[in-house]
This record gives sequence, structure tokens and C-alpha cells, in this order.
Amino acid sequence: MPPISSKTFISRLKKLFKGHIIELANVDDDKETILIDGEDIDLMWMPHIDKISDKEMIFILYRDCKKSIRRLMKKNKTKKEV
Repeated sequence: MPPISSKTFISRLKKLFKGHIIELANVDDDKETILIDGEDIDLMWMPHIDKISDKEMIFILYRDCKKSIRRLMKKNKTKKEV
């Protein structure tokens, strides 16, 4: 099975978190993370999404990214309320 496109991965997250700017960011050339509204989530991985061929690993990474994005959004919401 060919690796999933990083564009597909991000577009699925964008559909889930509408109204937010979501993009991939390289960290030290070998790691990747996600920026949401310009702020990075608390998760990094390697290799890059385009190079992961295991469908189960992509599913796990997607699930973990969703959780991390939600944590960041909750943290930012709490900051605004204070």
C-alpha cells in the first residue's frame, strides 16, 4: 500500500477543526509536527507522513493528532477566559 499523502492527512484534520489554520511543519528536517493557528501541538513524529506506509500507524498518528489539537485548543480557550 502506498503511503498516505500529507495533503490528505491535513485535509481530514481541517474538515474536523473548521475555522482553524492547520498545517504541517518540519522540525530539524527529520521530524514533523502540526501547527494550528500558528502554534505547534505537543506531538512530533518521524518519518514524515509521506513516508509512513503502515495504515495502522497512520490511523494511530491521526488519532493522537486529534487529541493533541483538542488539548491545545482547550488550553488556549482557558488562557482567553483568564
